[in-house]
Amino acid sequence: MGMKKAEIEQNIKEIHYRLSKMNEKVQRLEDEKLITKLSEQIDMFQKRISDLSDELYAHIAKQDQQIIQYMEETADDLAKRIKCFSDEIYKHIGSQQSARNEQWEQYRESRRQEEWMTKFCYDSMIADLQMSQIESIVPGNRKRLAGLKNTHVGETCFVIGNGPSLQASDLDMLKQKQIFCLASKGIYTIFNETNWRPDIWGVSDLDYLELKQEEVNRLNGFPKLVCAPACLRKGILIRNAIYYPFIQAERTPTFFNPDILRGIHFYGTITGKLINVAVYMGFKEICLLGCDHTCPIKTDENGKKILDMSQRLHFSNDYYQNEEEQLKAYQSVIDLESAMQYVTSAFRDIKYACDTLGVKVYNATRGGELEVFPRVDMDTYMQSDK
Repeated sequence: MGMKKAEIEQNIKEIHYRLSKMNEKVQRLEDEKLITKLSEQIDMFQKRISDLSDELYAHIAKQDQQIIQYMEETADDLAKRIKCFSDEIYKHIGSQQSARNEQWEQYRESRRQEEWMTKFCYDSMIADLQMSQIESIVPGNRKRLAGLKNTHVGETCFVIGNGPSLQASDLDMLKQKQIFCLASKGIYTIFNETNWRPDIWGVSDLDYLELKQEEVNRLNGFPKLVCAPACLRKGILIRNAIYYPFIQAERTPTFFNPDILRGIHFYGTITGKLINVAVYMGFKEICLLGCDHTCPIKTDENGKKILDMSQRLHFSNDYYQNEEEQLKAYQSVIDLESAMQYVTSAFRDIKYACDTLGVKVYNATRGGELEVFPRVDMDTYMQSDK
């Protein structure tokens, strides 16, 4: 019995051993099957990757070809358009250049016709005669006027007009920036709106001086430049004035004397005279403000063109006391339209002279109709380093 039990146990052990071996063999077979399956999947993926790569490269090649074709077509189209546009530009430039050359020749001819005025020193003779007469009435006047020469060499200044666009806030900016300013005539009617004051005040309008002599005499705190004929022809003496020689004739073209002791020309506007004074003082950049260059005109019942009193001429409704005073101020202007055309022509002459002298003149007026000088935006200009 004992031997039988031992034999059975031995058989059981052998069976367990064989079972374990069989399990190991089954496991190896399953592993090999899994590996085979994985290998097949890997092969499949590699083939798919290869196929996709071929498709991708084919797509990229097709896209490249389309892009190249598009660029070539675009380049051809642009070349055609540029050629057409260039032809138009060259044609336009040619016509503009031809027009400029013609205008330049006309201007040179008019200047040649004007040269005799300076060659024979008639301007200087008139100016010197005025200054000599003034000197006998206001001793030291010539020295005071000469003392202004080149006192601001290379600097920037503003010439202030009295047009309806002028704003006290702009004058406040000029005061804050401490920019030298030249102004004229009724600019003082804006003084109650601002602490700004001009550094030079000027006038050449004899009708205005006759109307406003008392008010002008009350002005103080800045030099007052007054045309010599005010004293010599009208007997108007302005307190603390500096009288300048004034060539009072509507000559075309006007002549610009950098040395105002040789005479300041008419120009038809005080703005032109103040630009002349600024050049004399040495300023190399002049900016205009409030120079609207507008004159509202209407036709009366007789068909005559007259000043339209319903429209604003100046920045303030109180510039003149009443309509009668305003009409008196303009009574010497016979033809308003011709007068405005003359002023425009005078501004062109002034620009030509300033360009020749290397003086830049800009127009910072907010609106208006003066287009002779290059426009600048007032706010942008004031933000620049001036």
